[in-house]
Amino acid sequence: LRFFAKAEGVTLPQLFVGLVAMFLHRMTNQDDFVVGFPVTGRVSRATRRSFGTVFNVLPLRIQVSPSMSVRELIRQVASEVGKALRHQLYRIEDLNRDLHLAPGQRLFSVCANVEVFHYEMRFAGTPTKTHNLDNGSTNDFDIFFFDRGEARRLELNFEVNPAFCSEYELVQHQHRFIELLHSVLSSPGAELWQLSMLPAAERDQLVEEWNDTGTPFPTGHCVHQLFEEQAARTPQATAVVFQDRELSYGELNRRANQLAHHLRKLGVRPDDRVAICVERSFQMIVALLAVLKAGAAYVPLDPAYPLERLGFMLEDSEPVALLTQNHLLSLLANKVSVSVLDLEQDAALWAMEAETNPDPQALRLNVHHLAYVIYTSGSTGQPKGVMVEHRSVVNQISALKLHYELSESDRILQFAPFTFDMSVEEIFGALLSGAALVLRSEQWLESEESFWACCESFRISCANLPPAFWQQLIKERSRAIPRSLRQISLGGEAVRQSALSTWFKRRGYLPRLVNAYGPTETTVNATLLEVTPEHIAYSLIGRPIWNTRIYILDGHGAPVPVGVAGELYIGGAGVARGYLKRPELTAERFIASPFVEGERLYKTGDVGRYLADGNIEFLGRNDDQVKIRGFRIELGEIEARLGSHAGVGEATVVAREEESGDKRLVAYYTCAPAEVVEAEDLREHVAAALPEYMVPSAYVQLSAFPLTPNGKLDRRALPAP
Repeated sequence: LRFFAKAEGVTLPQLFVGLVAMFLHRMTNQDDFVVGFPVTGRVSRATRRSFGTVFNVLPLRIQVSPSMSVRELIRQVASEVGKALRHQLYRIEDLNRDLHLAPGQRLFSVCANVEVFHYEMRFAGTPTKTHNLDNGSTNDFDIFFFDRGEARRLELNFEVNPAFCSEYELVQHQHRFIELLHSVLSSPGAELWQLSMLPAAERDQLVEEWNDTGTPFPTGHCVHQLFEEQAARTPQATAVVFQDRELSYGELNRRANQLAHHLRKLGVRPDDRVAICVERSFQMIVALLAVLKAGAAYVPLDPAYPLERLGFMLEDSEPVALLTQNHLLSLLANKVSVSVLDLEQDAALWAMEAETNPDPQALRLNVHHLAYVIYTSGSTGQPKGVMVEHRSVVNQISALKLHYELSESDRILQFAPFTFDMSVEEIFGALLSGAALVLRSEQWLESEESFWACCESFRISCANLPPAFWQQLIKERSRAIPRSLRQISLGGEAVRQSALSTWFKRRGYLPRLVNAYGPTETTVNATLLEVTPEHIAYSLIGRPIWNTRIYILDGHGAPVPVGVAGELYIGGAGVARGYLKRPELTAERFIASPFVEGERLYKTGDVGRYLADGNIEFLGRNDDQVKIRGFRIELGEIEARLGSHAGVGEATVVAREEESGDKRLVAYYTCAPAEVVEAEDLREHVAAALPEYMVPSAYVQLSAFPLTPNGKLDRRALPAP
């Protein structure tokens, strides 16, 4: 270090502060911060001759870029230190007062303290022994640098506020700092992002140990084959319940087989798509099983979607057939030019077909063929179809059967719209476990009392619920939870900490609570966490499930240390094939893994960090995607629809959080010259193309959008509706 500082033309203290700046930049992802720099304060003859301590602390503002070289940063820091030293007598207390800082507000929470002096002292020839005493109260994070002369080695001392950092984490910080120091000395010309900061042991933990999830699962079976095996074991058991009717495994399998044989005669082949537009019913379950048995992938369409959106999805997915119900035919008239089967009126066409299982070998069907294509919101203004293969679904359900302890005695609620990938977990989690799948009706949603009463009446044991809906159910005075309900799984959006606090304060019986996380592109769930009261302080999503690997990487694709925020990348058996007919977008979001040869990673756009115990904390998004009531929404898609109105000049959409903690979409717009657009007109225009959950609840007309000093939209300055 001494040799390096001399070679670079800087002092050892200046070099040390530069190292601290690099460390803070890499640990926080911040590029503009202030570091406290203690100085002696002895700049005048009077202070140099005074006994006692007259030191001061100066603020050093440091601006960093990942592309900046080590040398550039060190020289910038050296310049800043030189400028700051001219102001040693400007007391930090006076500076805080002159800046009008509020009580408790600080310019910095990190100090780089350099102590450069010899310890060898004699008084009248008598040697002394020197002891370092505490300098006083510690900031959040202080790094001390001791230089006691060239005859002795340099020393580093780390001190932290224990409210923010454990002793284990402090030791990890020291290891990272030393790793960074070695990297700087070996590559002084490198850019900051290229510097290594992960000790080998921590890197191995992040990349290998916490992703050691390999577990055998039925790799040679398609989804429907596992259902067929279950139907053969328990043909008389109840498979599906809807209102006051039940369908056995044997009868469900026979009905699906007959329809599958008919689809085969229509020319359905592996990787073809068959659209299904039905309301929640026995026919919905029969249809999707039949499509899989025929070798095709099902494309679920919600009858409640606007006609324009249904039309786009039908055109984009290019199905070889459409399965629907008689009363929905008018919605879909002239939308497709393929075979349309009315599951009610046309049932006679396949009533005489064979009831036996179609032979997958005759179909040349394997686990790498598509099981379904589910459309999600798209940032380009149109939804995009996610292609998921049988292998991914089988891995997902196999993992959940173990985690959720699913068995033939369970009765599982089918709550989610079947256009939402949570329905995949509900439907196949039940049917591949021998459990009964209970389809909800609208009655379940009438009130909190009605929902719990229905759970009790139908003896529900497991339910997957969107957090927003669950939060409405758990008010402190709400009805007691039925004891039949042993588990509630939450997924689709972040769970509010206040809601968890309310949950664990409830008196009486509480079922097991599981928080699940996973994008559609990684087959429903990628992580699981059994939530306990200890988890309330964090937005935790748990650990990877079977055969799933999660890496938290920086902007250059390198793993970040434990506790540091980065983007979540997901690999393993659950990664989807890609986006239907979107090769450029597929290449952008599904990338080759640098960690496992031949594997792909899905780039989620979600931000999180690993905690010391291996759990992942979810921190939000790095783009304009939001989740509301469990639905994934690209704000750009709504903005594109708003902008297509002839009277709109500019438009933007934000997800505002209410005092209750719930989010709602708010649209802001300006009118085109000489145009007047009423909010209700705009609402109707959006609702004509987008589903209800994507329609903003409030519209604010502005004369102009507020801008930041660099000319970008200032979202924080948008007025409340």
